[in-house]
Amino acid sequence: MTDANLDIWQEKVYCPVTPELHPKAREIEEAVLDWLNEFELGPLDLARRGGWGLLASWIYPRGNVERVIVAARLLAWICQYDEAGFERPASGGAPDRTGRNLLRSLKIMEEPDLPIPDPDPYHLAWQDAHRQLRRIATPGQVHRFNHGLTRMFVTVGCEALFEMARRMPTLHDARMLRRGTGAASPGGYGVLVEVVGGYELPYATWADPRIQLLGHYVSDLAGGANDIIGARRDTELKAVPMNVVVALAQERGLSLADAARAARELHKQSWDTLIDLAGSLRTDAGPQLDRYLTEMLVFTAGNHGWYNEFSRHHRYGGTEEFADVPAASPPATRSPDAAAD
Repeated sequence: MTDANLDIWQEKVYCPVTPELHPKAREIEEAVLDWLNEFELGPLDLARRGGWGLLASWIYPRGNVERVIVAARLLAWICQYDEAGFERPASGGAPDRTGRNLLRSLKIMEEPDLPIPDPDPYHLAWQDAHRQLRRIATPGQVHRFNHGLTRMFVTVGCEALFEMARRMPTLHDARMLRRGTGAASPGGYGVLVEVVGGYELPYATWADPRIQLLGHYVSDLAGGANDIIGARRDTELKAVPMNVVVALAQERGLSLADAARAARELHKQSWDTLIDLAGSLRTDAGPQLDRYLTEMLVFTAGNHGWYNEFSRHHRYGGTEEFADVPAASPPATRSPDAAAD
């Protein structure tokens, strides 16, 4: 690989909004590790390398710390079980286990107070996380969160089908897969922006097609950052790399490095569209919606902050220690509040 191509994998992912980090990031990270340890969800050194509490601290940097911890535990479970319970069985020739795990996870989401038959540690943890969510979120927020996660689980099932067929999806399908597994919004992680902030959008506002579209762009950007950063890793570790960059290379006959360049340009265009859409929505927004729009831009920037300042390093041989992660190293100077100007 030439030096010019190597530079592609070392560049930070484009982000025009300055990311923020929660001032209690260390406390949030340790609370997540304690919870993962309580349910014995894998070795702690592996969980620490995951940095899930740190990710929550980037995407919910302004939230009440106790509420962010609840959100971080949900996030940690989803991120770890996506591989342990969904991807690994499907790629290992046991898609029936993936199906069983998806159905069990859905059932717990819908009725977390019912006993779990033959429970394993992950399902007990998912039940606990959902009980915690229901203590701090409104019924409407729980419903919307579950809506987003159900969409994610449908997408995970689609990934399992591609795994079984040992076939790469088309670029169009790969982008839809990543939009679904991003789980950011509508529903999913995006609803937790409100939960940690202690407010609730009216359902009619949330259901507005423009707000739904904004949520889809947030998911696209979260998934896009993941795939741009992880393309090399995915091709090295996965028989069927469900990655937009890999799909772009396949569909257009490009090298992986050239596909990464093209994906970065598409990523920038999505950011520009998101900022323009948020700006147009602000024109008639009340204080609550205005706050939500700002926090969704902060959320998206925080996702990029985590990839750029933490995940990028631990995937490619740099620092893995939480203490070495900088508080912020902004890739740009544009603030979310100024983004609509």
